[in-house]
Amino acid sequence: MPKYKEIPWALRALLLWRQFEGHYSWATASLLLALSGWLPFALNPAFRSTVLAYNLPSLARLLLGLTWVGILISTYISLGLLPPRPKEYGFWKMFEMYIQWALTPITAIFFGSIPAVDAQTRMMLGKPLGFRVTKKVVPRRI
Repeated sequence: MPKYKEIPWALRALLLWRQFEGHYSWATASLLLALSGWLPFALNPAFRSTVLAYNLPSLARLLLGLTWVGILISTYISLGLLPPRPKEYGFWKMFEMYIQWALTPITAIFFGSIPAVDAQTRMMLGKPLGFRVTKKVVPRRI
């Protein structure tokens, strides 16, 4: 039995969907995009002989190409909103800024998805994050 009967079912479903979308789906989206192209082949060797297996690399290439379009648009908007480049910032500094955007898929996996999956797995298993607290010492002045 539901605990709060005054909350309508439609609102409950909406809140549950928002929870799933915000916490779980966004956390693993970059991992799913990176792994979804070859994961069926790795998990099921019999999958290789199906029609879907023949078309899956093309579909994965299309989806990943669309994500690059989004990254390019984000790069253009982000760098377009910056103030004019100072004279001491040469070509290499601008090149570095473009490279940061190009590395977004990799950094999203390593700094977003993997820590999120780790934290969610720990929460699911009831294991807290461990912190090693160090003793703070104020140095003596001589």
